[in-house]
This record gives sequence, C-alpha cells and structure tokens, in this order.
Amino acid sequence: MSSLRLSGQTYQAIASQAGISRQRVQQLLSPPKVIRDIVIHKYDGKCALCGVEVGVSGNVHHEEGNGEDNYQEINNLLLLCVSCHILKHNKTPNVDVRAKRATSRVRNKDINIREALDKLDLERGELAEILGVGIDTVGRWIRGDQRPRVAHLRKIKELLEKGKLPLGARFKA
Repeated sequence: MSSLRLSGQTYQAIASQAGISRQRVQQLLSPPKVIRDIVIHKYDGKCALCGVEVGVSGNVHHEEGNGEDNYQEINNLLLLCVSCHILKHNKTPNVDVRAKRATSRVRNKDINIREALDKLDLERGELAEILGVGIDTVGRWIRGDQRPRVAHLRKIKELLEKGKLPLGARFKA
C-alpha cells in the first residue's frame, strides 16, 4: 500500500483498490504513535516550514522517498501545520511555502502583549475593550496561559503600527 501512496494515489483511491475503508488505509499507512511522538519532539511541536506551534495536532508528512524502504524513517518525516501540509501537497511548481506563510501570518512570538500595552500606553481593560475580549483573557495572554487568536494579534500589530485607538472602538474577532 505504501508504494501506491508514494506514487501519489489518495487514501480513497487505495481504499477502493484494496476493498477497505479510507480510514483503515490511513491507519495502516500513518506512522505508529512512537514514531509520531519522535517527529513531534524532533520539531519541538512546531511546523517544520513556517514555525507555527502545532503540538500533537500537527500533520506528519512523508517526504519523497525511494520507496517502502524509508517510508516511516524519521529523516523522511516532517511535522507540518495544516496549511503547510496542504501547500506541500499542492503540485504547483516554484511555490515558496516559507515566504508565502511569513508574509501572511502574525505569530504569537512576534508580539509581546505586555510590551504592546506599554508601547500603546494602555491598561489591560482598555485593550480588552478595543479587542472585544474580557480583561481576564488579556491577563491569560500576558501570563502565557493562553494565546491570542490570529485576528487579535493582527489588530494589536495594527495598533502598534498606527497608534492607540480611541476607547470604545471595539473590534470583533
């Protein structure tokens, strides 16, 4: 079955040929949990292409190999976020995945909430009001207990670039 997958066939096509369900084919061809855990640890829970944190939710991608010999080898596997995994399977030539992701994504590591509050001369409650979230949520962001949504990060970045918005200018994520 792995040779069919390496030839580019979908799980559904392989399932039809084998007379089993697509889910069963995916189970049979996916790396065992031990190997998956090693790949997650190897990439420190971050997408190998764009660096976004994916943890255990990342997709394990099989790089092009020379057949069944190295299909499940650690060096043949990448941990990817869903977007990069889709792009990796996109057959469009000359697509620079890292450049495409870097220009469109605001990452948590790009913005320190505490520093943003200082630069904008805002209190937690004011930022919460602008973003349409609770003051406790902003506190969890500062402590690192929770991460802001990408839409909130973009709005904070916009605030940092343009300056403080007037209180009452709420933002809906």
